[in-house]
Amino acid sequence: MKLIIKLFCDHPTSVGETYGDHFLCANHFAWRLLFAGCVCLVHSIFPFLFVKTASRQVENLHEVMVANRQNAKHHIAQRRSASAKS
Repeated sequence: MKLIIKLFCDHPTSVGETYGDHFLCANHFAWRLLFAGCVCLVHSIFPFLFVKTASRQVENLHEVMVANRQNAKHHIAQRRSASAKS
């Protein structure tokens, strides 16, 4: 049982999220990436449509991911500091 919990929680914890937080965030990313992919398909046929839509989606998602990583590092460092003082 501990192995299963470890498998499902190690990565979310490493990015400062619970399993539920990570599930919602990853799903949000997945839907936005699917949207960007569909837009790219349309753009490949009609190059005058959605000229910057997909690239904006990817840039925005990258910014969110970098911000989330920085927040996670900050929270993890705070937890370690607090537990070291205890």
